Amino acid sequence: TTRQLSDLAMKNVLQAREIAKRKIYEFEIKQINENLERIIQKRTFQLKQMNAGLEDKIAERTQRLSQINKMLESEISTRIEMEESLRKSERVLYESQKVAHIGSYVVDCQKKIWKGSPELYRIFGIAEIIPRPLSEWLQIVHPDSRRRILNLLLKKHNHKRRFELEYKIIRSNDATQRWVRHICEHAYDDQKNLVQIIGTIQDITEYKKTESEILYLSYHDT
Repeated sequence: TTRQLSDLAMKNVLQAREIAKRKIYEFEIKQINENLERIIQKRTFQLKQMNAGLEDKIAERTQRLSQINKMLESEISTRIEMEESLRKSERVLYESQKVAHIGSYVVDCQKKIWKGSPELYRIFGIAEIIPRPLSEWLQIVHPDSRRRILNLLLKKHNHKRRFELEYKIIRSNDATQRWVRHICEHAYDDQKNLVQIIGTIQDITEYKKTESEILYLSYHDT
């Protein structure tokens, strides 16, 4: 019986120790949980602040993007209106050129190419393809005037800027000869190199015929 009592006492001691350990573990777990709760609350607060800051930034960016979009829409609308106005002006210009038989052109003297208005292509009797080489223009000019036009388009003229001359052309599509009046201005760079020519060409064939008839009548009795 003494031994049984001794074993029972030992068991009680061991149980007491186990209970004490559990209480210590439970206390430590409780502390850990409390620390975790504080950390979670702190992080949650920080996240709320970050989210609030992000929402403010997003709202600010959204407002900026909205303003930019409005500006772009306004600019696009203005650009469309300007392009439409330009197209209308070009149509009026082309129709006016057609009525007056006047075509316009621009020559790039460095690249030796040129492009013209639709009426100029009709006067020359060529297709509306741009840009075109200067050599093609020279082939349209009557041989009697070809050297003069070559000098006009490619060479310096003591830096004279404006020219006006009349000459004959041979239309490409039907080989008919027509008289034209050529008015142009030369543009030079800082080194006095000819860089661009802008001008107009008018079909004056009918005017030339009338002029010849008047000249003939002035020397002959009707």
